Amino acid sequence: MTSCGPATSARARLLVLAVAAAVPLTAGCGSSDGATADPDTVAVVSDEPITVDEVRALVRDDPLPPVRIAGRRYADPWREALDRAIRDELLAREAARRGITAPTRAEQVAALVEQEERVTDDLVVETIDDQEVRAWFAEHLAEVGAVERADVVWAQLTDGRLARELLGRLEGSDPETFLRVVRENGVTASGAATVHADGEEGADPMVIRAAFATAVTGGVGLAEDPQNGRWWLARVGAISFEPVNWDPETTFTIKSTMADHREQEHLSRLADGLRERWPVRLFEDRIAEMVDRKAPS
Repeated sequence: MTSCGPATSARARLLVLAVAAAVPLTAGCGSSDGATADPDTVAVVSDEPITVDEVRALVRDDPLPPVRIAGRRYADPWREALDRAIRDELLAREAARRGITAPTRAEQVAALVEQEERVTDDLVVETIDDQEVRAWFAEHLAEVGAVERADVVWAQLTDGRLARELLGRLEGSDPETFLRVVRENGVTASGAATVHADGEEGADPMVIRAAFATAVTGGVGLAEDPQNGRWWLARVGAISFEPVNWDPETTFTIKSTMADHREQEHLSRLADGLRERWPVRLFEDRIAEMVDRKAPS
């Protein structure tokens, strides 16, 4: 199988705000630890194998792992790439079933996306009014807003297992409890700071990264740097976001983000329904090995 790459819309995107819009296809898929001819096969869509190399090609280029946030699903880059590879294969098959032809598979899937946009009212910018986009932005502020400043308590650890354990234990904690628990567990580097978008000398940049990714008062995030053997826990206190100037350009940008968010969810639901036509088999033992495997330098 040759991966289609991300399905894209024909409309212009001005996505300067980050959106975590992926819906995991692996949840609920049939799984298997049975053998296949190719040991690098991590999933099969109907009779089409998906290999480690195909998944690697879709892993987002980020030198640091995503921030883990207490109470939220961890967005592992390799799992997300596998979900996308499965989705692309299902959408390409559906495009072919509908008689959509194109010079490349990516263009074939893009044509399917355009077809879905024509029959689904809320997937394009033109159907979103200004009041609707403002309400959506307020609801998704932690995901798409730009943090201006935040009060944090933090701890630096050298044990990743302990850091992940404390992340779960500290969910819902107050600042005093956070500091007491980390210090009871032998964490010597800890403290409090007010961090800003332009940085703060009193806190490591990884503390700022964890706090800004969490972006919710009372939320606890974990920024990881396993290559250097360091992990940072941060609990967010009072937080403020940069004000939005609702001029036409900004409004259009946020509408585009909103439309893309909706489109990605729509395509994932569509692909999820296609698994009845083309069953998906996962090889969890190989996926675990793949996730633990470092991409070649």
